[in-house]
Amino acid sequence: MIGGGSYYYANAEIRHEVEQVKARDRELVQVTAEGLHHGLLDMAFDVDYLLHLPRLRESLSQPTPGNLARVAEYFVAYAEAHRNIDQIRWIDAKGKERVRVDYVANRGVVVPEASLQDKATRDYFIDTMALPAGSLYVSPFDLDIEHGNQEKSPKPVIRFASPIRDARHDRHGIVVVNFIGRQLLDRVRPSVGSVGARPQLLNRQGFWMVGPNPADEWGFDIDRPDARLGVRFPAAWAAIAAQAEGQVVLDSGLWSWKSIAVIDEIRKLVNAGNTPGFDVQGNANYSWHTVVTTPAARLRAIEQRIWLGMSPIIFFAILVAALVSYWIMRSQRHVEILNTQLADRAEAAGGGRASKGQLPRQHEPRDPHADERDSRARLPA
Repeated sequence: MIGGGSYYYANAEIRHEVEQVKARDRELVQVTAEGLHHGLLDMAFDVDYLLHLPRLRESLSQPTPGNLARVAEYFVAYAEAHRNIDQIRWIDAKGKERVRVDYVANRGVVVPEASLQDKATRDYFIDTMALPAGSLYVSPFDLDIEHGNQEKSPKPVIRFASPIRDARHDRHGIVVVNFIGRQLLDRVRPSVGSVGARPQLLNRQGFWMVGPNPADEWGFDIDRPDARLGVRFPAAWAAIAAQAEGQVVLDSGLWSWKSIAVIDEIRKLVNAGNTPGFDVQGNANYSWHTVVTTPAARLRAIEQRIWLGMSPIIFFAILVAALVSYWIMRSQRHVEILNTQLADRAEAAGGGRASKGQLPRQHEPRDPHADERDSRARLPA
């Protein structure tokens, strides 16, 4: 009984602590997702602000060197004030960069005209030019490519772009902002959950953008097809891909996740007020997954700690039970001995009484006048 009670209590404690871990991991997933939502919303508002700069509007119809220089000054000031921006550009309707400001070494740098590039074949330019006015294009999150090559030091970027028109609704290209991806990813990295669990960020294919091993990040852009969750943990990826939000315990540990449909989320965020915002466009299947993992070893450590903590209590309880059992057995033995002795005495007492009832008659006391009476009775009359 004591063993069964101890087993039940220990398992109840284990379940309680594991449920606490599950709750903390779910909360961390939610907090991480909300941090990404806020970051994306800020990016959308940045583009909206730049799109409506009066000096930019004036330069559309009169792109003189003076007007373009003043637009560049506004771009520099904005980039230096926000520090989450890698580039701000106005690209004309032919795909030629007209104004470009790079954020380098904590300052905005105006790119000279001779270094401006043709972006007419880039997907973000083609897709944004096809959108109606008032639309916002959101690119996939990937590593930046400059002059046709990936930069030597991987630089994750996400681009927000919008078509720009003048007062007569004539197209004049797009305004595109490259946001520094690491600023957005920093909303994921610092978080720490239960027993050291850290959130991860994956793209729709299960490649890590923030992972437990930095060497596995951005595998889809650096030709590492094996660096994805579906290869390393196929059971976990199957669960995550099948459900937008959930939690499951597998042999590899506790997995908690929430999927973010990026385009839909930004659309909801920018249109949350009373005034309609952007018509947000992009790949309809564009999604991220925020994931938190508590390894199986850490769950087992909880069990081991509780069982080790219970060991002295269980040992003491068993010792007490053994002593009580010994005392009860001894008491019962003592009672049995006493009962045997009482039975023997009772039997001896019963035997003595039976013997007294069978004594010979000569031992009975005689009347001294009995012989005289008998002789008289025998004389003839």
